[in-house]
Amino acid sequence: MNFMKQKAVTLFIIAILMLLVFINSAAAAYNRNNATYYADYYTSVSNNNPNYYKFSQNCTNFVSQALGAGGLEQIYPTGSSTY
Repeated sequence: MNFMKQKAVTLFIIAILMLLVFINSAAAAYNRNNATYYADYYTSVSNNNPNYYKFSQNCTNFVSQALGAGGLEQIYPTGSSTY
């Protein structure tokens, strides 16, 4: 195998390994039990979480809140307070 082809294969393998590490660390950070608890709790009480704005149609916002409770980072678009 020539040097350039060997280098390309090596870089490809390194990229795959880095991707696997990233995926595993992101999966390890998410706790579905916390998300489930949040969803169960806030669907069983009459009021919403006071830390979040209440929309009239709140389904997407509620799912985002539950995912956040599970440990996923909430990322806001640049210059916006919503996501």
